[in-house]
Amino acid sequence: MRSRFSSPKFAVWIGLFAMLAFALVAVYYLAFLPVPSPKQQTAQAPKPSKKQEKPQEKQAKQPAQPKTPVRLGDGSHKQEETPTVPNKGIEVSAKLRDKGTVQLFQVKRRERIKSLRVVGEVETPNHAIQHIGARAAGRVVRFFVEEGTYVRKGKALLQLDSPAVGKARSRYLRMHALWKLAEAELSRQTRLRKLELNSVSQLAHMRTNAARAKIEYNDAIAQLRILGVPVPKRGATKINGLHTLYAMRQGAITHIPAKLGQWVTPEAFLLQIEDRRNVWIHLRYPLALAPIVKEGTRVSFTGSGLPHALFGKIEHISEHVMREQQNLQARVDMPNSKGLLRPGQLLEAHLPQSTEGEQAPLLVPDESVQRLGLSSVVFLYNKGYAHPRKVIIGASQQGWSEVLFGLQEGETVVARGAFLLKSVLLQAASPQASHHH
Repeated sequence: MRSRFSSPKFAVWIGLFAMLAFALVAVYYLAFLPVPSPKQQTAQAPKPSKKQEKPQEKQAKQPAQPKTPVRLGDGSHKQEETPTVPNKGIEVSAKLRDKGTVQLFQVKRRERIKSLRVVGEVETPNHAIQHIGARAAGRVVRFFVEEGTYVRKGKALLQLDSPAVGKARSRYLRMHALWKLAEAELSRQTRLRKLELNSVSQLAHMRTNAARAKIEYNDAIAQLRILGVPVPKRGATKINGLHTLYAMRQGAITHIPAKLGQWVTPEAFLLQIEDRRNVWIHLRYPLALAPIVKEGTRVSFTGSGLPHALFGKIEHISEHVMREQQNLQARVDMPNSKGLLRPGQLLEAHLPQSTEGEQAPLLVPDESVQRLGLSSVVFLYNKGYAHPRKVIIGASQQGWSEVLFGLQEGETVVARGAFLLKSVLLQAASPQASHHH
Protein backbone atom coordinates (compact mmCIF):
# COMPACT_ATOMS: atom_id res chain seq x y z
CA MET A 1 0.00 0.00 0.00
CA ARG A 2 1.55 3.37 -1.14
CA SER A 3 2.02 6.18 1.40
CA ARG A 4 0.49 9.60 0.68
CA PHE A 5 3.87 11.24 1.40
CA SER A 6 5.28 9.54 -1.65
CA SER A 7 2.61 10.83 -4.03
CA PRO A 8 3.58 13.49 -6.75
CA LYS A 9 1.13 16.04 -5.41
CA PHE A 10 2.85 16.08 -2.06
CA ALA A 11 6.23 16.78 -3.70
CA VAL A 12 4.76 19.73 -5.62
CA TRP A 13 3.35 21.25 -2.47
CA ILE A 14 6.69 20.90 -0.67
CA GLY A 15 8.48 22.77 -3.53
CA LEU A 16 5.98 25.65 -3.48
CA PHE A 17 6.36 26.12 0.28
CA ALA A 18 10.18 26.20 -0.05
CA MET A 19 10.09 28.92 -2.73
CA LEU A 20 7.67 31.03 -0.68
CA ALA A 21 9.95 30.85 2.37
CA PHE A 22 12.98 31.90 0.34
CA ALA A 23 11.11 34.94 -1.03
CA LEU A 24 10.01 36.05 2.45
CA VAL A 25 13.60 35.89 3.73
CA ALA A 26 14.88 38.03 0.79
CA VAL A 27 12.20 40.70 1.33
CA TYR A 28 13.11 40.87 5.03
CA TYR A 29 16.79 41.51 4.29
CA LEU A 30 16.09 44.19 1.70
CA ALA A 31 13.50 46.06 3.75
CA PHE A 32 14.79 45.97 7.32
CA LEU A 33 18.58 45.51 7.33
CA PRO A 34 20.65 48.88 7.11
CA VAL A 35 22.87 49.55 4.03
CA PRO A 36 26.33 51.10 4.78
CA SER A 37 26.88 54.70 3.45
CA PRO A 38 29.70 55.60 0.98
CA LYS A 39 31.72 57.16 3.84
CA GLN A 40 31.45 53.96 5.85
CA GLN A 41 32.48 51.96 2.80
CA THR A 42 35.51 54.24 2.34
CA ALA A 43 36.43 53.94 6.01
CA GLN A 44 36.10 50.16 5.88
CA ALA A 45 38.18 49.89 2.69
CA PRO A 46 41.81 48.82 3.34
CA LYS A 47 44.40 51.60 2.91
CA PRO A 48 47.19 50.89 0.41
CA SER A 49 50.69 50.64 1.76
CA LYS A 50 53.42 53.13 0.93
CA LYS A 51 55.14 50.56 -1.25
CA GLN A 52 52.02 50.25 -3.41
CA GLU A 53 51.82 54.04 -4.03
CA LYS A 54 51.68 54.77 -7.79
CA PRO A 55 54.21 57.02 -9.54
CA GLN A 56 51.39 59.32 -10.73
CA GLU A 57 50.44 60.02 -7.04
CA LYS A 58 54.04 60.96 -6.33
CA GLN A 59 54.00 63.45 -9.22
CA ALA A 60 50.81 65.03 -7.85
CA LYS A 61 52.62 65.73 -4.55
CA GLN A 62 55.39 67.70 -6.31
CA PRO A 63 55.17 71.55 -6.03
CA ALA A 64 53.70 73.48 -9.03
CA GLN A 65 56.18 75.06 -11.45
CA PRO A 66 56.26 78.88 -11.52
CA LYS A 67 54.51 80.47 -14.53
CA THR A 68 56.53 82.44 -17.08
CA PRO A 69 55.35 85.24 -19.41
CA VAL A 70 54.22 84.46 -22.94
CA ARG A 71 57.04 85.30 -25.35
CA LEU A 72 56.80 85.51 -29.15
CA GLY A 73 59.44 85.26 -31.80
CA ASP A 74 62.84 84.52 -30.16
CA GLY A 75 62.19 80.83 -29.35
CA SER A 76 63.77 81.03 -25.86
CA HIS A 77 60.43 80.28 -24.15
CA LYS A 78 58.03 77.77 -25.58
CA GLN A 79 54.37 78.59 -25.79
CA GLU A 80 53.46 75.40 -23.87
CA GLU A 81 55.25 76.66 -20.78
CA THR A 82 52.70 79.48 -20.28
CA PRO A 83 49.19 78.28 -19.41
CA THR A 84 48.07 81.82 -18.52
CA VAL A 85 48.94 85.33 -19.61
CA PRO A 86 50.43 87.54 -16.85
CA ASN A 87 49.16 90.98 -16.06
CA LYS A 88 51.86 92.56 -18.19
CA GLY A 89 50.38 90.90 -21.29
CA ILE A 90 52.01 89.04 -24.15
CA GLU A 91 55.67 89.77 -24.61
CA VAL A 92 56.49 90.81 -28.20
CA SER A 93 60.12 90.27 -29.15
CA ALA A 94 62.15 92.83 -31.06
CA LYS A 95 62.79 90.28 -33.83
CA LEU A 96 59.12 90.20 -34.76
CA ARG A 97 59.00 93.98 -34.98
CA ASP A 98 62.19 94.14 -37.04
CA LYS A 99 60.95 91.50 -39.51
CA GLY A 100 57.60 93.24 -39.90
CA THR A 101 55.58 90.32 -38.54
CA VAL A 102 54.23 92.69 -35.89
CA GLN A 103 53.62 96.31 -36.85
CA LEU A 104 52.48 99.03 -34.49
CA PHE A 105 50.05 101.87 -35.14
CA GLN A 106 49.58 105.06 -33.15
CA VAL A 107 45.93 105.95 -32.69
CA LYS A 108 45.12 109.32 -34.26
CA ARG A 109 42.11 111.31 -35.28
CA ARG A 110 41.62 111.25 -39.04
CA GLU A 111 39.15 112.82 -41.37
CA ARG A 112 35.87 110.97 -41.41
CA ILE A 113 35.45 108.79 -44.48
CA LYS A 114 31.98 109.33 -45.90
CA SER A 115 31.05 108.64 -49.48
CA LEU A 116 28.13 108.26 -51.81
CA ARG A 117 28.00 105.03 -53.78
CA VAL A 118 27.01 104.95 -57.44
CA VAL A 119 27.52 102.45 -60.27
CA GLY A 120 30.29 102.88 -62.83
CA GLU A 121 30.69 101.01 -66.13
CA VAL A 122 34.00 100.54 -67.93
CA GLU A 123 34.12 101.45 -71.62
CA THR A 124 36.84 101.69 -74.24
CA PRO A 125 37.26 105.27 -75.56
CA ASN A 126 35.97 105.79 -79.08
CA HIS A 127 39.35 106.98 -80.33
CA ALA A 128 40.99 103.80 -79.00
CA ILE A 129 38.84 101.42 -81.10
CA GLN A 130 40.13 100.57 -84.57
CA HIS A 131 37.92 98.86 -87.17
CA ILE A 132 39.92 97.21 -89.93
CA GLY A 133 38.28 97.09 -93.37
CA ALA A 134 39.37 96.61 -96.96
CA ARG A 135 39.68 99.65 -99.27
CA ALA A 136 39.03 97.48 -102.30
CA ALA A 137 36.82 94.46 -102.84
CA GLY A 138 38.64 91.16 -102.60
CA ARG A 139 38.83 87.70 -101.06
CA VAL A 140 40.37 86.89 -97.66
CA VAL A 141 43.23 84.46 -98.28
CA ARG A 142 45.24 84.55 -95.02
CA PHE A 143 45.12 85.58 -91.35
CA PHE A 144 48.24 86.56 -89.40
CA VAL A 145 46.50 87.04 -86.01
CA GLU A 146 43.64 85.63 -83.96
CA GLU A 147 41.29 86.92 -81.26
CA GLY A 148 43.13 87.92 -78.09
CA THR A 149 46.43 88.63 -79.85
CA TYR A 150 48.13 91.85 -78.74
CA VAL A 151 49.59 93.67 -81.74
CA ARG A 152 51.89 96.65 -82.21
CA LYS A 153 51.46 99.43 -84.72
CA GLY A 154 52.36 98.17 -88.21
CA LYS A 155 51.72 94.50 -87.45
CA ALA A 156 50.38 92.45 -90.41
CA LEU A 157 46.79 91.39 -89.73
CA LEU A 158 45.36 89.65 -92.81
CA GLN A 159 45.89 89.34 -96.57
CA LEU A 160 43.43 89.93 -99.40
CA ASP A 161 43.45 89.10 -103.10
CA SER A 162 41.82 92.03 -104.91
CA PRO A 163 41.42 92.44 -108.70
CA ALA A 164 41.25 96.23 -108.23
CA VAL A 165 44.67 96.21 -106.56
CA GLY A 166 46.08 94.13 -109.41
CA LYS A 167 44.76 96.61 -112.00
CA ALA A 168 46.18 99.56 -110.03
CA ARG A 169 49.62 97.96 -109.90
CA SER A 170 49.53 97.15 -113.60
CA ARG A 171 48.55 100.73 -114.48
CA TYR A 172 51.32 102.06 -112.25
CA LEU A 173 53.97 100.02 -114.07
CA ARG A 174 52.64 101.11 -117.49
CA MET A 175 52.51 104.78 -116.52
CA HIS A 176 55.99 104.56 -115.03
CA ALA A 177 57.34 103.11 -118.30
CA LEU A 178 55.57 105.73 -120.47
CA TRP A 179 56.89 108.52 -118.28
CA LYS A 180 60.44 107.22 -118.62
CA LEU A 181 60.08 107.03 -122.42
CA ALA A 182 58.67 110.56 -122.56
CA GLU A 183 61.58 111.87 -120.45
CA ALA A 184 64.10 110.12 -122.70
CA GLU A 185 62.47 111.51 -125.88
CA LEU A 186 62.38 115.01 -124.40
CA SER A 187 66.07 114.76 -123.60
CA ARG A 188 66.81 113.68 -127.21
CA GLN A 189 64.73 116.47 -128.72
CA THR A 190 66.51 118.99 -126.50
CA ARG A 191 69.93 117.86 -127.83
CA LEU A 192 68.66 118.02 -131.40
CA ARG A 193 67.39 121.55 -130.90
CA LYS A 194 70.80 122.63 -129.70
CA LEU A 195 72.14 121.33 -133.00
CA GLU A 196 69.22 123.03 -134.78
CA LEU A 197 68.11 119.71 -136.23
CA ASN A 198 64.48 120.14 -135.15
CA SER A 199 62.01 122.92 -134.76
CA VAL A 200 60.85 124.77 -131.68
CA SER A 201 57.34 123.38 -132.09
CA GLN A 202 58.62 119.80 -132.04
CA LEU A 203 60.50 120.47 -128.78
CA ALA A 204 57.42 122.08 -127.22
CA HIS A 205 55.27 119.12 -128.28
CA MET A 206 57.67 116.69 -126.60
CA ARG A 207 57.66 118.75 -123.42
CA THR A 208 53.87 118.54 -123.37
CA ASN A 209 53.95 114.76 -123.83
CA ALA A 210 56.51 114.37 -121.03
CA ALA A 211 54.40 116.48 -118.67
CA ARG A 212 51.28 114.47 -119.55
CA ALA A 213 53.15 111.22 -118.87
CA LYS A 214 54.34 112.58 -115.51
CA ILE A 215 50.75 113.44 -114.55
CA GLU A 216 49.54 109.96 -115.46
CA TYR A 217 52.39 108.42 -113.47
CA ASN A 218 51.56 110.49 -110.35
CA ASP A 219 47.90 109.56 -110.76
CA ALA A 220 48.82 105.85 -110.73
CA ILE A 221 50.81 106.37 -107.51
CA ALA A 222 47.86 108.16 -105.89
CA GLN A 223 45.53 105.33 -106.88
CA LEU A 224 47.75 102.81 -105.11
CA ARG A 225 47.86 104.95 -101.98
CA ILE A 226 44.06 105.30 -101.99
CA LEU A 227 43.80 101.51 -102.01
CA GLY A 228 46.34 101.32 -99.17
CA VAL A 229 48.87 99.49 -101.30
CA PRO A 230 52.57 100.42 -101.27
CA VAL A 231 54.28 101.45 -104.50
CA PRO A 232 56.02 98.47 -106.13
CA LYS A 233 59.77 98.42 -105.93
CA ARG A 234 61.90 99.22 -108.95
CA GLY A 235 62.32 96.31 -111.27
CA ALA A 236 59.10 94.60 -110.11
CA THR A 237 57.59 92.59 -112.93
CA LYS A 238 55.26 90.17 -111.10
CA ILE A 239 51.78 91.64 -110.98
CA ASN A 240 49.02 90.29 -108.66
CA GLY A 241 46.24 91.55 -106.44
CA LEU A 242 47.62 90.30 -103.11
CA HIS A 243 47.92 92.99 -100.46
CA THR A 244 48.17 93.00 -96.64
CA LEU A 245 46.26 95.04 -94.09
CA TYR A 246 48.27 96.41 -91.13
CA ALA A 247 47.43 97.68 -87.64
CA MET A 248 47.34 101.47 -87.38
CA ARG A 249 47.88 101.43 -83.60
CA GLN A 250 48.69 98.93 -80.87
CA GLY A 251 46.03 97.03 -78.97
CA ALA A 252 44.29 93.70 -78.53
CA ILE A 253 42.32 91.87 -81.22
CA THR A 254 38.82 91.72 -79.74
CA HIS A 255 36.68 90.61 -82.71
CA ILE A 256 37.25 88.97 -86.12
CA PRO A 257 33.96 88.67 -88.01
CA ALA A 258 35.66 87.89 -91.37
CA LYS A 259 36.14 84.28 -92.48
CA LEU A 260 38.84 82.69 -94.60
CA GLY A 261 37.84 82.70 -98.27
CA GLN A 262 35.09 85.30 -97.76
CA TRP A 263 34.54 87.91 -100.45
CA VAL A 264 34.54 91.30 -98.78
CA THR A 265 33.74 94.83 -99.91
CA PRO A 266 35.02 98.21 -98.66
CA GLU A 267 31.97 98.48 -96.40
CA ALA A 268 32.72 95.19 -94.64
CA PHE A 269 34.04 95.13 -91.06
CA LEU A 270 36.87 92.57 -90.96
CA LEU A 271 38.64 92.98 -87.62
CA GLN A 272 38.58 95.10 -84.44
CA ILE A 273 41.50 96.32 -82.31
CA GLU A 274 41.06 97.99 -78.91
CA ASP A 275 43.77 99.94 -77.13
CA ARG A 276 42.88 99.58 -73.42
CA ARG A 277 45.88 101.32 -71.89
CA ASN A 278 43.41 104.04 -70.93
CA VAL A 279 39.70 103.46 -70.41
CA TRP A 280 36.63 105.47 -69.55
CA ILE A 281 34.44 104.79 -66.52
CA HIS A 282 30.98 106.26 -66.93
CA LEU A 283 29.14 107.11 -63.71
CA ARG A 284 25.36 107.33 -63.66
CA TYR A 285 23.94 109.15 -60.64
CA PRO A 286 20.63 110.79 -59.68
CA LEU A 287 19.98 114.37 -60.71
CA ALA A 288 19.68 115.30 -57.01
CA LEU A 289 23.47 114.77 -56.61
CA ALA A 290 24.32 117.38 -59.25
CA PRO A 291 25.42 120.00 -56.62
CA ILE A 292 27.87 117.48 -55.12
CA VAL A 293 29.40 115.88 -58.22
CA LYS A 294 31.66 118.31 -60.07
CA GLU A 295 34.53 118.12 -62.53
CA GLY A 296 37.76 117.36 -60.69
CA THR A 297 36.03 115.41 -57.89
CA ARG A 298 38.14 112.45 -56.78
CA VAL A 299 36.48 109.05 -57.04
CA SER A 300 37.52 105.63 -55.72
CA PHE A 301 36.44 102.39 -57.36
CA THR A 302 36.01 98.89 -55.94
CA GLY A 303 34.50 95.75 -57.36
CA SER A 304 35.01 92.10 -58.26
CA GLY A 305 38.17 91.45 -60.20
CA LEU A 306 40.09 94.32 -58.60
CA PRO A 307 42.84 93.39 -56.11
CA HIS A 308 42.71 96.87 -54.57
CA ALA A 309 40.84 100.16 -54.86
CA LEU A 310 41.49 102.41 -57.86
CA PHE A 311 41.42 106.20 -57.73
CA GLY A 312 40.66 108.80 -60.38
CA LYS A 313 38.90 112.10 -60.91
CA ILE A 314 35.92 113.23 -62.95
CA GLU A 315 37.02 114.73 -66.28
CA HIS A 316 33.66 115.47 -67.90
CA ILE A 317 29.98 115.74 -66.90
CA SER A 318 27.31 115.34 -69.55
CA GLU A 319 25.01 118.27 -70.21
CA HIS A 320 22.08 115.99 -71.02
CA VAL A 321 19.85 114.17 -68.55
CA MET A 322 18.90 110.56 -69.24
CA ARG A 323 15.17 110.92 -69.79
CA GLU A 324 13.88 107.59 -68.42
CA GLN A 325 15.94 107.35 -65.22
CA GLN A 326 16.49 111.10 -64.75
CA ASN A 327 20.19 110.43 -64.22
CA LEU A 328 23.30 112.38 -65.10
CA GLN A 329 26.43 110.82 -66.56
CA ALA A 330 30.02 111.67 -65.66
CA ARG A 331 33.24 110.32 -67.13
CA VAL A 332 36.47 109.32 -65.39
CA ASP A 333 39.62 108.76 -67.48
CA MET A 334 41.43 105.85 -65.87
CA PRO A 335 44.92 104.50 -66.73
CA ASN A 336 44.80 100.74 -67.35
CA SER A 337 48.36 99.67 -68.14
CA LYS A 338 47.96 96.42 -66.15
CA GLY A 339 44.70 95.49 -67.89
CA LEU A 340 42.63 95.21 -64.69
CA LEU A 341 39.63 96.96 -66.25
CA ARG A 342 37.62 95.44 -69.10
CA PRO A 343 34.81 96.95 -71.19
CA GLY A 344 31.39 96.22 -69.71
CA GLN A 345 32.76 95.69 -66.19
CA LEU A 346 30.57 97.18 -63.43
CA LEU A 347 32.28 98.90 -60.49
CA GLU A 348 31.18 100.55 -57.29
CA ALA A 349 32.18 104.21 -57.29
CA HIS A 350 32.61 106.11 -54.03
CA LEU A 351 32.08 109.86 -54.21
CA PRO A 352 33.31 111.83 -51.17
CA GLN A 353 30.70 113.64 -49.09
CA SER A 354 31.46 116.85 -47.23
CA THR A 355 31.94 116.51 -43.42
CA GLU A 356 32.59 120.12 -42.47
CA GLY A 357 31.94 120.94 -38.80
CA GLU A 358 32.26 117.33 -37.59
CA GLN A 359 35.00 116.14 -35.25
CA ALA A 360 37.43 113.74 -36.84
CA PRO A 361 37.02 110.24 -35.30
CA LEU A 362 39.65 107.85 -33.96
CA LEU A 363 40.51 105.39 -36.71
CA VAL A 364 42.54 102.18 -36.55
CA PRO A 365 43.37 99.66 -39.30
CA ASP A 366 40.81 96.89 -39.75
CA GLU A 367 43.43 94.19 -39.12
CA SER A 368 44.08 95.53 -35.61
CA VAL A 369 40.50 94.74 -34.50
CA GLN A 370 39.94 91.12 -33.44
CA ARG A 371 36.90 89.25 -32.16
CA LEU A 372 37.02 87.46 -28.78
CA GLY A 373 33.65 85.87 -28.21
CA LEU A 374 31.05 88.60 -28.59
CA SER A 375 33.52 91.44 -27.96
CA SER A 376 35.84 93.42 -30.22
CA VAL A 377 39.36 93.86 -28.87
CA VAL A 378 42.60 95.52 -29.88
CA PHE A 379 46.03 94.71 -28.48
CA LEU A 380 47.43 97.76 -26.71
CA TYR A 381 51.25 97.89 -26.87
CA ASN A 382 53.36 99.29 -24.04
CA LYS A 383 57.07 98.73 -23.28
CA GLY A 384 57.45 95.44 -25.12
CA TYR A 385 54.15 93.90 -23.99
CA ALA A 386 50.73 93.73 -25.64
CA HIS A 387 47.52 93.07 -23.78
CA PRO A 388 43.92 92.96 -25.06
CA ARG A 389 41.50 95.80 -24.52
CA LYS A 390 37.79 95.77 -25.32
CA VAL A 391 36.61 98.47 -27.69
CA ILE A 392 33.38 99.51 -29.36
CA ILE A 393 33.69 99.77 -33.12
CA GLY A 394 31.58 102.02 -35.35
CA ALA A 395 31.67 102.31 -39.13
CA SER A 396 34.30 100.42 -41.11
CA GLN A 397 35.25 101.55 -44.60
CA GLN A 398 38.20 101.31 -46.98
CA GLY A 399 40.42 99.45 -44.50
CA TRP A 400 39.78 101.70 -41.46
CA SER A 401 37.54 101.14 -38.43
CA GLU A 402 36.13 103.92 -36.27
CA VAL A 403 36.66 103.45 -32.50
CA LEU A 404 33.75 104.81 -30.47
CA PHE A 405 34.95 103.73 -27.03
CA GLY A 406 38.00 102.07 -25.46
CA LEU A 407 40.98 103.97 -26.93
CA GLN A 408 42.50 107.40 -26.59
CA GLU A 409 44.45 109.42 -29.07
CA GLY A 410 48.18 108.75 -28.86
CA GLU A 411 47.95 105.14 -27.64
CA THR A 412 49.73 102.45 -29.63
CA VAL A 413 48.04 99.28 -30.87
CA VAL A 414 49.24 96.26 -32.80
CA ALA A 415 48.09 96.41 -36.43
CA ARG A 416 49.77 93.61 -38.37
CA GLY A 417 50.18 90.56 -36.16
CA ALA A 418 47.06 91.11 -34.04
CA PHE A 419 45.63 87.79 -35.17
CA LEU A 420 48.84 86.05 -34.08
CA LEU A 421 48.54 87.58 -30.60
CA LYS A 422 44.92 86.48 -30.44
CA SER A 423 45.96 82.89 -31.26
CA VAL A 424 48.58 82.91 -28.49
CA LEU A 425 46.06 84.33 -26.03
CA LEU A 426 43.47 81.66 -26.83
CA GLN A 427 46.03 78.86 -26.67
CA ALA A 428 47.32 80.04 -23.29
CA ALA A 429 43.80 80.21 -21.87
CA SER A 430 42.57 76.90 -23.34
CA PRO A 431 41.57 74.05 -20.94
CA GLN A 432 44.03 71.69 -22.63
CA ALA A 433 46.94 73.99 -21.77
CA SER A 434 45.85 74.08 -18.10
CA HIS A 435 45.36 70.31 -17.95
CA HIS A 436 48.83 69.74 -19.48
CA HIS A 437 50.37 71.35 -16.40
